[in-house]
Amino acid sequence: MYPLQAFPTLSVLKDFTPYRGIILSSPIELTDQENKLSFGSIHAAVKSAQIDTTFILTRIAQEWNYDLELLKEGNGETGVADHSFVVYAHEKSTPQIIRWKQGKAQIILTLGARPQQKHFIAIGNEAAGATIDKLNELFINPAEHFEISAEVNNQIVNTVVPYRVFDNLFKVQVNLFIPMDMKLSPTQFKHYTSLANSCKLSVCPHHEVFTSIYIPHLKINLKYDDSKEISEDILKIIYNEGISRCQDLMTYLIGQCLVPHYGAHAHIAPKDFSLEDLERARWLDVQSKILADSNYSVNSTLWNNISVSINFAEADLKVLRGTGADIAQRKIFQEVPYNEDLLGHLVQSLIYLPMDLMKKKKYEGIYPPFTVRGGVKSDKQSFDKFEDVGEENNAGYLMKIEPLKNPYFSVHHGIPVRVDHTVSVWREIDKEALACDVWYDLNSSHLHVANLYRISVPTE
Repeated sequence: MYPLQAFPTLSVLKDFTPYRGIILSSPIELTDQENKLSFGSIHAAVKSAQIDTTFILTRIAQEWNYDLELLKEGNGETGVADHSFVVYAHEKSTPQIIRWKQGKAQIILTLGARPQQKHFIAIGNEAAGATIDKLNELFINPAEHFEISAEVNNQIVNTVVPYRVFDNLFKVQVNLFIPMDMKLSPTQFKHYTSLANSCKLSVCPHHEVFTSIYIPHLKINLKYDDSKEISEDILKIIYNEGISRCQDLMTYLIGQCLVPHYGAHAHIAPKDFSLEDLERARWLDVQSKILADSNYSVNSTLWNNISVSINFAEADLKVLRGTGADIAQRKIFQEVPYNEDLLGHLVQSLIYLPMDLMKKKKYEGIYPPFTVRGGVKSDKQSFDKFEDVGEENNAGYLMKIEPLKNPYFSVHHGIPVRVDHTVSVWREIDKEALACDVWYDLNSSHLHVANLYRISVPTE
């Protein structure tokens, strides 16, 4: 068993392509005294709660003929050739991330807890489809979720275990409609096994037999009669959305014990809250979504994937004071040029970061201390003669990329990363720069943005 910080992130990003994910959950039984505690106190207790993983490991060992003691050790051995099972844990307890390989099939398991819920998450590549289906069969009891007849329940799966469907995190809704006196048809049973715990899945009474699918973020509403199976393209859309939800929950479970001050300022407004704070909070929300949107044209060109930590997306609003456009210019020009907003500049700098990082090769591996959007300003520590280098929307500010003096760990789509660089931006009129901490891997084109804060304008 290894610490969470030892997780081989770069190797996983290189070799692992998620195809389908599932979330299972079970209530945490609280004592009467714990039930009387405030929600925050329960949350603090759950952060350090130790979840017994013996049940899960035992079922996995029985199904795949593994040596249970080797699984508990978590050092990779399973007792079966070409199968490995490596456990990365927080203080030899939970949360845990497990890297599980079965030949070409790769699965990442995450075990952890949040207030009143314990979770079991599995994400697999395309070759791991059969393993994901088997995990569904081993660890859920549909009768606890579906209000349907015992006949339907017995036909789906005949097992009672302490994990059940937990679908509140999913956005895609799939309904299997059947008359109450009927069992699932072969087509619907296939839909069930291929979608269980990867979306909101319900069995509903109806006089007809059909399947409906609603994908809200794409505004897709589909209906399949019993003779038609869900197309592979639609399945991939559902799976991709499900993977995002799995990664969000994994990030929370790992982040609360690995990331310093995780979500410390989330949803907390300063006592002297002002209209500027309201505008900046809204703008931060917009910019965070732009940054994390893989469909944003520039993002998808320069990065394969960007994740934004809650410590950036919901930072202390005091950090953003004074980062907006100059009011004097608003009065003069009756509009605010985009390039006058410091938060917008920072987000654009992050999006275009690969271009700036590529330029460092000119300096034999040393970062140019200061760069101006559109080109390298100087390889010396001087920036007193600022010039617009030609990109109108991105000119007018300075940017610096430098290593962090005290690197720390954060969570990128559910897996640990070592945050080791700072990106800061400022305008000529600023006394303080706006900065964020980042982890990036240019080989896989992944970026994680971990924090947001102010620093003095760099002088060297």
